[in-house]
Amino acid sequence: MSFTRADPGEKRALKNAYKRLYPILIVAIIVFSLLVSYIHFLNQREEIVDMQQKLITDAVINYNNYISNLISITRSIETNYIESATLGYPKNEIEIFFIKEMIKNPVIDQLRILDLYGMETIRVDKELPIPYAIPESELQNKSDRYYYPETKLLGRNQFLLSAIDLNIEHSEIEIDPKTYLTKPILRISAPVVLGERRTGYFIVNFLMRDYLSYLRTSSNITGGYILLFDQNGYMLNYENDSYNFGFSYDEGSEEHNRTIKSIFPDVDLTRETDVFVEDDKICSYAAYDNIEDLSDNYFLSDNASEKLYFMVYFDKSSVYGKHIQYSPITCTIGSWKMQLVMLSLVIPSYFILTFLYFLMNRVRFTNRFTDNRYKKSRLKKALKNHEFVNYYQPVVNIQNGTLMGCEALSRWKRKDTVLTPDMFMEEINRYELSVDLDENAFRNIRRDRQKMEETGVIEDTYISINISRQTFEYMTRKNSRTIIKLTDEEKKYIVLELLEDIVFYSNLANKIRDLHDDNVLFAIDDFGTGNSNVAFIHSFKNMEIKIDKAFVPNNVHNKEECIIIESFVKMFSDQGFEVIVEGVETKEQYLYLKRLNVTGVQGYYFSKPLPLNQFIEYVKNKDYSKKIENSL
Repeated sequence: MSFTRADPGEKRALKNAYKRLYPILIVAIIVFSLLVSYIHFLNQREEIVDMQQKLITDAVINYNNYISNLISITRSIETNYIESATLGYPKNEIEIFFIKEMIKNPVIDQLRILDLYGMETIRVDKELPIPYAIPESELQNKSDRYYYPETKLLGRNQFLLSAIDLNIEHSEIEIDPKTYLTKPILRISAPVVLGERRTGYFIVNFLMRDYLSYLRTSSNITGGYILLFDQNGYMLNYENDSYNFGFSYDEGSEEHNRTIKSIFPDVDLTRETDVFVEDDKICSYAAYDNIEDLSDNYFLSDNASEKLYFMVYFDKSSVYGKHIQYSPITCTIGSWKMQLVMLSLVIPSYFILTFLYFLMNRVRFTNRFTDNRYKKSRLKKALKNHEFVNYYQPVVNIQNGTLMGCEALSRWKRKDTVLTPDMFMEEINRYELSVDLDENAFRNIRRDRQKMEETGVIEDTYISINISRQTFEYMTRKNSRTIIKLTDEEKKYIVLELLEDIVFYSNLANKIRDLHDDNVLFAIDDFGTGNSNVAFIHSFKNMEIKIDKAFVPNNVHNKEECIIIESFVKMFSDQGFEVIVEGVETKEQYLYLKRLNVTGVQGYYFSKPLPLNQFIEYVKNKDYSKKIENSL
């Protein structure tokens, strides 16, 4: 057989294999598809995180620039104020100057000058249509509780940048009369030094709501938001204002101590940076040092957070919404290019691997993937339950009219049905259960022989049994546990029928000789159907040759049909071998073989295979003799 050419049986087995292994292909496609989808999902997730990190970096730069701009405004106003105060400008002119600065910079909410004791000496508030100076009678006699003690600590030419906080007046959170929302402010202060002498403190409050709202939506991505919170998790620009500045509200209030964890429970504030998914949102955040000028011109308040956290999150309304959580269907559709590449690899691999499996052991592969009528488990159960029984077909000596013996043939009794070997042997061999079947037949022979002998009609007759190559190899192994070990008594009546592929298999020839020398009886079954080796047969004595029914002529008068069997019979008869012909079904065939001096025949002309009790009755009644007498 060539390496690649396949005969019809192998082609059929290959076709069946492709069909039967089809679920493996489907599973492989599904597994690889999910894997590709997941890789696509991870790639998309990585792209999202990269985008979010870029947005965070841009937001930090924008925030730093914005704060730097506020500091520049503060320094400019403070410088002009000190110059005016040094020149002795009256208070009303300074107030007018402050009003002009506030009109010029609408982001300023309040300008104040404090004396050394915290008393306001000047204050200009933001009002509509224009800012106005607070009358002296309404000035506060103490600075804001949070900032005055810190401002006192400032040295010359130093600025203090306080935390973004709600504006608190008289211990109450101030509400913006325009928006009716709280007023988040950023407070910057500096000492006022005139002529080398500190005279008070300069404080500027900047409105931060507009900027914080702008920062939240500055990603310019629908469904994408940038949140700002401090190291304690207090939020500064969440869209629901009641969640912002939770530390500023009185204890007992609903807003008190609300932090980022109120909205994102999975955030880990112990980490400097992280990525996590919260419900339908994917979030990235990073911590950055709060504004600090290394030139020491200004520094942070002790009350201000050392770290500010910038968080970017996308929800399902964003263009990245479908990539937030893993969805096999969505990712499979989204990765269609990768899926096509995967299919172009998996499907050919399925056919190539199956064909390589076929080439590894073509015989076993063909046996395995030929259509099976019964499952292996069903046959094993039948053997275990002793559903296989022996039928016996007589072998008649047609020269002297005696019974030579019989051949034991396995039958499968399934309820009321008896199955012949052609209905199950293919599966028995394919599932490598031939040893189990042969052992079952041997058990039956030992039991049935005893019953035959008890009837007194079985004398000097043999029982032949066809054993498989696997059984013969198994029984000739050292320390084999098989029950097919013949006793001296059994060697007298049990004949092992071997097919030619066993007899002429070089590795088994010596084992056959060893058993033959140990008085084990052999017969060559179906002679002429294999690769016959006559020289090998001649090395045995008393070997029984069984000629296959394929060589029995249907028309005994046709010389062409008779040539082969006549040659076989003459050759082996002349060498002293007993020749038995199988498949004799007609009277003409019987008479023809008798004239050829054939010793024995086996076939339906004398009897079909019979169950034990019927076989005993057949022998007791000598039905085979009656058949011979009737043919004369």
